[in-house]
Parts: sequence; structure tokens; C-alpha cells
Amino acid sequence: AKYPNRLHHFVGDSCRTVPTMLSTEWQQQQQQQQEQPNNQQRQERYQCDLLHGSSLCRSDNIDLVENSPCGTLLTSTAMNSLTDKAVYFGKNAQWRKLRDLGCISNITCFTEEDMVLDRDFVFNTKGNTMSHKFCFAVTTGKCQKDLNGAAQGKMKKGMLRKEGGDDEAKS
Repeated sequence: AKYPNRLHHFVGDSCRTVPTMLSTEWQQQQQQQQEQPNNQQRQERYQCDLLHGSSLCRSDNIDLVENSPCGTLLTSTAMNSLTDKAVYFGKNAQWRKLRDLGCISNITCFTEEDMVLDRDFVFNTKGNTMSHKFCFAVTTGKCQKDLNGAAQGKMKKGMLRKEGGDDEAKS
């Protein structure tokens, strides 16, 4: 292979595999399997320039941001509302927490044109009208974990996972 070890394939539930893949423990295990020159172990984090969170996971956007450097682009699965309670800006939603703690910035949101479905889908059926809403943001690095898994800066452990907030989305 021209570029060995550049792509890693993880099978399973992305709600579990994303945090595992991004953890330093997984990377250390991989490094132990591959001897480094002079027997030195390197700690490094896998890095992507574009992150996409799934709407079915409770913390994947947070996991992605905590394990990505400043300047990484974040997006998530399109939702029917930007005030949903899981992904974007509703009560306890991931993007709301990330925004309020300064973990993401330059948030830009879009709404698709209404579309009448001509067949059944997993989350909707033929004849219904859909209009997805989705956002992009840039990570600030404020909430990035160091290579030992500790939050950098003034972030306290578990701060992003704490519940709170109101039902209104901020603009």
C-alpha cells in the first residue's frame, strides 16, 4: 500500500466507536503493536479536518470536538428543528453546550427547501413534507483534551456532559 495505516475501519455502533477511536488508549494500543524507531512510543491523536456527528448519539458531537484541534469543521445530521433536545440548540443539546462553553464558533445554519417525499424512508413516509435544518461550526480548541485525556484551559472534567439550559434557542 502506498499510504499504510492512513485509514482505519471500525465496525459497530458509532455512538461507541467514535469515543473509542478518538481516545488515547486506542492509539497507544495501536502503537504498541507497531514498534516505533528506537523503541520510542509516540502519543498522537487521529485528526480529521471535517467532522460529522450522528443524530442518534447523545455525545458524539462533544466527543468529536473534545478530541479535535482548533479550526476543525463540525457538522451534524440534518434535523427537522434546530431546537431539538439532542443535537443542536434545544435544552441540553450538544451544540448548545459546545457553543455556550466557547468550544465552537462561526456557526452557520441552513434550511432546505420543503420537499414532498415520493417514497418511504426510515424516519418519514411517502407523501409527507420534509425540510431539514443543519449547521456548520468551527472548533475553537478551548474544549480540546490533551493527549492524556484531560481537558485543556479552564474546562473542568464533565462540564460538557452536565445537564442544564432552557428550552429557548439562543440566536
